[in-house]
Order: sequence, then C-alpha cells, then structure tokens
Amino acid sequence: MRPKGDEYGGPAPLNAPEREALIGMAEIERYSGFTEPVLKRLAKQGFPMCLLETKWVSSKRRVDEWFYRYVGQQNEENSP
Repeated sequence: MRPKGDEYGGPAPLNAPEREALIGMAEIERYSGFTEPVLKRLAKQGFPMCLLETKWVSSKRRVDEWFYRYVGQQNEENSP
C-alpha cells in the first residue's frame, strides 16, 4: 500500500487531518463503495459528484448526507 500523500502528491505531514474532498473516480468509488458505472447512473439521480475539468470530484460530507437521505426515503417508501 502506498503511503498517504497530500493533495499535491507529496508526503502528508504527520497528524494531518483527513481531506474532505474526494478527487478522482477512484477516491469516490473507495469512499462510497459503488463502482464507476453505478456512480455515473446515480449522479443522474442526484448523487453529489461532478466532472471538474477532467476529474470527478465530490465531498465526504455530501456523500454521507446523500446516503442517509436516500436510505431514509427508501425506508419510508417501503414501510408497511
């Protein structure tokens, strides 16, 4: 496993806080647990990611908010 670096590719300082931004499809996939085709389909339905220049970007907070809102809606729709 590669050591974690800063947003510019350099080594991260010890005790550095984790970055909020998810930059690149691989980071969004790892954080969300969804594959690229699923994420692109979900983006059309409101999943919080966008193409910025040549990179897909998102944020951990927005992904978490979307997830809990989506799960809550599904639970309401499927309640007896």
